[in-house]
Amino acid sequence: MTIQHTCTICWLAVVEAEVYAALGNQDACEKSLTTAKTLLKKKVLGEDRYATGLSASRIAGYEGACYVRLYQPRRALLALQQALSQLDAQALRQQSTLLTDMGIAYAQQGNI
Repeated sequence: MTIQHTCTICWLAVVEAEVYAALGNQDACEKSLTTAKTLLKKKVLGEDRYATGLSASRIAGYEGACYVRLYQPRRALLALQQALSQLDAQALRQQSTLLTDMGIAYAQQGNI
């Protein structure tokens, strides 16, 4: 099966990155994140046919979550702060997820 919608390919790449992070495979995780960020930079996401809600903020949020799982809190915090800065102020659910991940990253640094 060929996936023709760029937005779907991008969403699958960030989900795949999160799976690789959970498995501890940093190289594969970063490769998937790079794929997603490259598609985003080309601004060819197109129609969000499956209502993924994918945006620059969400991709950065996935990146931060991946680095939290890989126990790289400094990298996680950079991505999560970027995600938070790009987030719509009314997206409270996503904001709470980002803040939770940031809390975990700070705890990994010993800043409780």
